[in-house]
Amino acid sequence: APAQLIMYTANLSFILTWKMVIFTLFVLNFTITLTLVLFASVVALLTAMTYLFWRRMNYWQEHGIPHDKPSYLYGSFRGLTKLYGFSDILRSMYQRYKHTGPFCGYYFFQRPAVMILDTELVKNILIKDFSNFSDRGLFHNEKDDPLTGHLFFVDGKKWHVLHGKLSSTFSECKVRGMFPCVRDIAQQMISTLDQLLERNANVEVKELMGRYTTDVIGKCALGIECNSLTNPNAECRAIGRRIFTDRRHGLLVSGLIQGFPQLAQKLHMATIHPDIEKFFMRLVRENVEYREKYNVHGNDFMELLMELNKGAKLRFRKVIIDALICSV
Repeated sequence: APAQLIMYTANLSFILTWKMVIFTLFVLNFTITLTLVLFASVVALLTAMTYLFWRRMNYWQEHGIPHDKPSYLYGSFRGLTKLYGFSDILRSMYQRYKHTGPFCGYYFFQRPAVMILDTELVKNILIKDFSNFSDRGLFHNEKDDPLTGHLFFVDGKKWHVLHGKLSSTFSECKVRGMFPCVRDIAQQMISTLDQLLERNANVEVKELMGRYTTDVIGKCALGIECNSLTNPNAECRAIGRRIFTDRRHGLLVSGLIQGFPQLAQKLHMATIHPDIEKFFMRLVRENVEYREKYNVHGNDFMELLMELNKGAKLRFRKVIIDALICSV
């Protein structure tokens, strides 16, 4: 009996050992298979994405349109730095291709874009057929980045709605009514220029015109005195400079945002520096509250925007966006 029990136990141990071995091999095989499947899926996905990206960056070559060979990261803006901006690269591109046809192609980072070279075609796009060319293809995100929600950036249905709503604010009569403001600020600029000439000081024409433009926009759009001509370091002028110099992200992230605007919008990304957004929020909020509290009226776009919002609870973010639209 003890011998039989020992044999039985040995056989049972042998069987269990083999079952464990078989189970272990099965698990290992399943794991290896799953790993291979996942690896193959990742390789296939990366291959497909690479192919689609390659097709996208060869769009103009496939269509036989003159263009510069793009960089996979910066598109046609290779060499974009603080010394060479978008305008410098686009100007150089225009000089190279202005005699090659009515338009040429380039890559706005990772997206194909068109540069119109023929003046008659420009007129058709901007005047005769402008309603069919409202899309700019630029990043905008009114919810998370409200200052990007103006006419130059938005497209499609949003552009048509916004254009229709604001058309009345740019009527000939209303624009003519703001001429006295422009004239008065022009006189201030002449006085500032005379003072500089009397001191035999160097005149930075670009900076002087920037200060003049800041004062005109502040007065005609927001109804405020920026005083940039009398004070070159005025807050409004300082913020005006920062709009073009201060980036929320580096060149790489900014390029990805502009290259994939729909994805950036879904990821709730923004491009305007937070300090600049806060400044405009505060500026317009204080302006509107002051006018409502003291019943102040002005012959400017802010007054027209407040009239458009009359009858409903005033939404400051909406007014800020509209005010920036008028400024642009």
